[in-house]
Amino acid sequence: MYGGVHLSLSDYLMGLACITLGKQVTTAQINGNFVKALPKNARIHGVSNVEHNGQTTMVTSCRLYNDMGELVFMGSGTFMVLGSIELPALPWSLLDEE
Repeated sequence: MYGGVHLSLSDYLMGLACITLGKQVTTAQINGNFVKALPKNARIHGVSNVEHNGQTTMVTSCRLYNDMGELVFMGSGTFMVLGSIELPALPWSLLDEE
């Protein structure tokens, strides 16, 4: 699989992690390490975390896995905070305890 897919997905997931904390961001720096090759048409599963939640910058990390749960890519990024985003209320009514 083309390596740009890994980096693009990593950037997207790390940006989403920032958004979940109510921050509007743009990528300032991104870095990636390829750990294992993926065959053509393979599925990728990703997890991203915010490592630093600052007022002007955010630092994130991302890991991509294949269907067997093997690590195939590790990424990190620094995001500039442009502003805040008001997040919608979560549908807690779906989790009513009865």
